[in-house]
Amino acid sequence: MTTARLIIAIIILVFALCIVAMNWRSVIGNMRNKRHGIAHHHSTVPIVSFILAALSYIIYPHEDKGLTLIIPLLDIANWRLLWLPVAMIRQARTKEKD
Repeated sequence: MTTARLIIAIIILVFALCIVAMNWRSVIGNMRNKRHGIAHHHSTVPIVSFILAALSYIIYPHEDKGLTLIIPLLDIANWRLLWLPVAMIRQARTKEKD
């Protein structure tokens, strides 16, 4: 049973890492599109990597679980989500001036 839990936890962590990589690719793609004047936008998916890492943390059978929580810290979509209130305040201020 411990082996099955370990394998499932690793699979979930790999899936979370894939989401982190896709989010970074989306941000890099958006920066390239903006530089080239293209209006195409790539969307990031915040919070999903955190949910998957937490699920893996719960399932992981060994004592040293702390490294599973590093994955959400690597996700740029989670970082950008922290800036959401700042962006909303800036947008509200610009609308007030118009």
